[in-house]
Amino acid sequence: MKNVLTYLKKKGETLQEYAGTEQGKLLSSLSKKLFHAGLVLILIWQIWSVGVGEVISNIPKNPLFYLIFLILYAGLPLSEYFIYRRKVPISFLESQWIFHYKRIYNKFFVGYSGEVYLFTWLNKRFNTPKNEVFAFIRDNNSLSVVASWLVVSGISGWLLLTDETGLAAMIQEEIRLFLLVFFIAIAIYVTLASIFKRKLYSLSLRDTSVLFSVHTSRTLLLALLQVYQWFIIIPYAGLQLLFNFLALQMVIGKIPFIPNKELIYISLSLYLAQATDIPLEEFTSLLVINLLLEKGLSLLTLFMAKKSL
Repeated sequence: MKNVLTYLKKKGETLQEYAGTEQGKLLSSLSKKLFHAGLVLILIWQIWSVGVGEVISNIPKNPLFYLIFLILYAGLPLSEYFIYRRKVPISFLESQWIFHYKRIYNKFFVGYSGEVYLFTWLNKRFNTPKNEVFAFIRDNNSLSVVASWLVVSGISGWLLLTDETGLAAMIQEEIRLFLLVFFIAIAIYVTLASIFKRKLYSLSLRDTSVLFSVHTSRTLLLALLQVYQWFIIIPYAGLQLLFNFLALQMVIGKIPFIPNKELIYISLSLYLAQATDIPLEEFTSLLVINLLLEKGLSLLTLFMAKKSL
């Protein structure tokens, strides 16, 4: 066993060294571009299969759809203001620029790159010790992950027990595996946090309770709003079926270090939707419109944030 671990460690060090070379960086960049191009091509093919004209003609016309999109877009940065106010005296307007910036980094670049940017910015902006800022970001992220996975687990478990659409049955083994991994991961983290205490976790019980409540409430509220946004456009699809697609969206969204999660989600959703009674033209249209709005508003936010920060 020791020899195996030594071998894996050496291989890991070799790969890390190669990744730092010019050839390694070029290969990494090329792989990411090919992955992104592949996802885009798959999505284009899926839209073409449904019918471009049908997708365009079914663009959501209900203003409530777009109002809910704005709430979904602003939900995370708004909640983070109340979280980080407990650590630094950040103003509301300033917080919204920086937290939108962080959100965009995490969504369109590599996972947790937003936290790195936030850590750097907070150190320049405030006099709070670096180790305290790092610990707060780390602990807040841990609570966010636990709260999010708890909500996803609850939705997934409910679907597994009550689903009548047939979609959950198609992926029931994956759902069971996901639930098992989640609870094992939580148990390991709690055990390690208990052993190493402040080295792995530094928040007080009061701060933990407040932050966990904010994360759980936000995740649940935004999840329900997402389903409602879809429901007002395709009510005949049924809430239970839409909750299946919500669970899929949340699971993919929480996988770390994977770029272009939205494209992965849309492609997989359209593939699974073919086995259901959901209207493909309208479903494709609302997913694509959400994606385009997200990209467009993010570019606008980046442009405005650079002038404001």
